[in-house]
Amino acid sequence: MGFKTSDEILWGAETPSPGGWTSGRAVTRSAAETGATRTYVLSGDEAWHPGQRLILSRPDLYVLAEVESRDDAGWRVRTLFDESAQTFCVEDWLPALTRRIKPGERSASSRLLTGAAPDTDAERFILEDSAVGKLAGMLAELNGKLNQVINLIYLGGEGLMQAPPRRVRLSVAGAVLRLEEPTDFLDRLEIKLLLPLAHPVGVLLQGTAARVRPLQDGGVEVGLHFDELDNDVKNVIIQYELSVQRKLIRKKRGFDD
Repeated sequence: MGFKTSDEILWGAETPSPGGWTSGRAVTRSAAETGATRTYVLSGDEAWHPGQRLILSRPDLYVLAEVESRDDAGWRVRTLFDESAQTFCVEDWLPALTRRIKPGERSASSRLLTGAAPDTDAERFILEDSAVGKLAGMLAELNGKLNQVINLIYLGGEGLMQAPPRRVRLSVAGAVLRLEEPTDFLDRLEIKLLLPLAHPVGVLLQGTAARVRPLQDGGVEVGLHFDELDNDVKNVIIQYELSVQRKLIRKKRGFDD
C-alpha cells in the first residue's frame, strides 16, 4: 500500500494561484508508517515549504501529501490521502460529461444540479400532522411530481439526460474514469455526473488529474482528486454510495430489487 523506497514518481506542488501547480520528478528515498500516518522522504532540491500540499503520482496510484521538513536525506512529507487506502467508494456506470478547465479559467464551485427543491419537507409534514386533509395531501403530491418534472427538464438542459454512461469509481475524495481526450498529469477537469437515486440527482465537480494511465486502445484512465466539496454535494455522494452498498448486500443475500 502506498509507494515503496526507490519508486520513481511525479510530483505536483500546489501554488498560491487558484488551481495552480508546479511539477517535476523525484525518487522516494524512504517510506515509514507511524500509527495511521505514512511518511516519505523524497529526493530533490525543490523550493517547497512546510505545509505545502503535494500530489505524488505514478500511473496506478496517487497520494495527497503535505511537506513537513527538509534535512540531509531530502524532503520529508506526510500522507493526507492515499488512493490505495480508501475503502468507502463504489464503481458503477453513470451518465457523465467532462471538460478540461483552461489555464487561468475560474472554475465554478461544486454544486448540485437541480431545478427544483425536493419535496421531502412536504411529505414529512403530511406524515407528522394527522390533521392534514386529503386536499392538502393531493396538492403536496402534485407539487412533488411537478418538482420531479422540472428537475428532469433541468438535467436535460445540463446535457446529463443524453450523456453516455461511463464506468466511474466514485468517492467523496475523487473519481477514477476513462477519458478519450488527451489528458496530462495535473490537468484541471470539470465533471458532471447523474446519480440514480430515488429521484435522479446531478452533481457538478472540479478536480485535478492526480494520475494518468495510458490504455492500450488509446484512451486514458484518470484518477481525479476533487476540490473541496460543498456539504450538500458530499452528502448526496455518500447517500448514493450507501444505496449501491445496500443493493450489493441484497444481491449477495439472494434478494432482487
